[in-house]
Amino acid sequence: KNIVPESPMYWNEFIVWKQNTSNYSEPDLKFDYLALNKSKSDYDKLDDASKKALNRKLKYLYANTSSFTLKAKITNLEWPKYELESLAREFLTREENKETEEEQKEDDFWSGEEEKTDKTKEAKEDDFWSGKSEGNKEKTDDFWSGKEKTNSQKDDFWGGKGTIEEEVELERKLAEASGDQYLGHKTVTTKYIKVRCRDHGDIDGDRVQILHNEKVIESNYTLNSSFSSFSIELTEGINRISFRALNQGSLGKNTAQFRIEDQNGNALYNNEWSITTGYKGTLLIIKN
Repeated sequence: KNIVPESPMYWNEFIVWKQNTSNYSEPDLKFDYLALNKSKSDYDKLDDASKKALNRKLKYLYANTSSFTLKAKITNLEWPKYELESLAREFLTREENKETEEEQKEDDFWSGEEEKTDKTKEAKEDDFWSGKSEGNKEKTDDFWSGKEKTNSQKDDFWGGKGTIEEEVELERKLAEASGDQYLGHKTVTTKYIKVRCRDHGDIDGDRVQILHNEKVIESNYTLNSSFSSFSIELTEGINRISFRALNQGSLGKNTAQFRIEDQNGNALYNNEWSITTGYKGTLLIIKN
């Protein structure tokens, strides 16, 4: 079943092999392998009965193959960006506190207050692991603005509740660093938006993923010539709407078109792209 992004849609795409290679040996099955090894476009031209017959043979081939060799190359490696940034900020804060504690420890040693400092440090560590923080305000570098923030403000920022300027700057810089694209931001007052998508080029199996605040709305959607619509209920504040190309069709690049409208049918965004697998574009929707 089509449950994993970029997984094959058909048995015909799942079982494909190269011809005329010196180290290739075909399974000992009585099939015309050239007839089975069809391209996606040739497969789509078959009638339903021929497709079913081909699928039965491919399933039998799969069931009777005991082993195979797979060679793979990583072309795109993705990390959970917000979690990693949060860890990095926590690390820098702890390093800064560590340096301050070392200086204080040395001062306390010469003043005879070393034992008191050690107890204070143990108490701080206990508070950290119990989920408590010391003090109402923690001094740390703000990566984007260089301004000092209270703990509650920092929690709001990493929870997706930063100011519009912060969120826009964050998304723009993340896009620049990853090679993705920031598509801009729009402000709405409606409860939900509609996302319409289609393949504006040749219909060759282009697939996309649609996300809302990193939550998958459509994990593996195959585009057609006509528009399909998805409704997304908005949360208060910042909403990240992302589109990712999961593949490139058999006839070239991924040629997706996206239209976004508010609840009243007002156009917010319209774009046609022709891009490679893995590319992602993100639009910020601010709900007032």
